[in-house]
Amino acid sequence: MRYLLLLFITLPMICHATVYKRVLPNGQVVYTDKPGPQSTEVKLKPLSATMSSPQPPLTTQIGASGRNQTPPPPPKVYQLTLLSPTNDVTIRNNEGLLKVSGRLQPASPGVFELLLNGAVVDTQNQPHFTLTDTPRGSHRLQIQFKDKSGKLIASSPITTVHMHRASVLNR
Repeated sequence: MRYLLLLFITLPMICHATVYKRVLPNGQVVYTDKPGPQSTEVKLKPLSATMSSPQPPLTTQIGASGRNQTPPPPPKVYQLTLLSPTNDVTIRNNEGLLKVSGRLQPASPGVFELLLNGAVVDTQNQPHFTLTDTPRGSHRLQIQFKDKSGKLIASSPITTVHMHRASVLNR
């Protein structure tokens, strides 16, 4: 490492040489390091050994261990909302068809799970679900979002729906 540093310090001194300029009779300009007839010495500016960085320097904090630490990036805040059905709605469907739709902001890769009365009933890559043969009565719906590793990232608020189906006993 020391030899590399020494090379960078002495490189401008080694590379500094006298340059001569000569104009040929046809108008062509020639630069060389050897003096010749009708050549003039060219004055060059000294080379700079410093390099500028295009990125701003990172701010650091001193941790409890006394070492410099970069601050952690702020965590992403995800918001998962259940768009339909709305809370406390009554659904009248004899087949028990229940369509559930949600939205995650910001979008992220992962898995969405639909919970019916606290139990997972379906898993999808998008927050859109269709349930059939949903039993009669009141049910609690919730969508959960998990990342690729299975960690729970966001949950929607619990929504209550009431499923009304015609009874087999009433004819």
